[in-house]
Amino acid sequence: MTGLEVLRLCIDDRTYAPPIYHLTGLRPTQAEDGSCTFVMPASPWLASPAPVLYGGALAMLADAALSCAVMTINPAGGSFAPLDLKVNYLRPVLPDGGLLTARATLVHRGRSMAVATAEVTNEEGKRVALASSSNMLLPGRPWRDLAGSADRELPPPG
Repeated sequence: MTGLEVLRLCIDDRTYAPPIYHLTGLRPTQAEDGSCTFVMPASPWLASPAPVLYGGALAMLADAALSCAVMTINPAGGSFAPLDLKVNYLRPVLPDGGLLTARATLVHRGRSMAVATAEVTNEEGKRVALASSSNMLLPGRPWRDLAGSADRELPPPG
């Protein structure tokens, strides 16, 4: 399956979603060639004692959208590797349960590298963070072949 097909499967059938989606409420809502949107509730489970959401929770939401924007161009049998992630935090997010949205698009799509940017907004549509990432494209290198995972037996889910 292509990366776009995998993402659309996760959108259409939550049983295919990875465990982190169920743990955090993170979920993809849109995937097109070169773009992806994720939402996540501003849950008290993701808050610091301050109480505001941890920056890492916002980075996770942004990274999900950024990585999946790259994944939309991933061919069947290919993979990619993130090279960096940059997040600019613009305002604090209260753990009020409101839905946060990260919209990511590819701004560069080369032979060996893709760069994506994302905007994270709160339920009122106010920007709370901006993010970007660079990714090395690895066509013809399946995920299972990366980092020696082909030699390891994966445990069953659950």
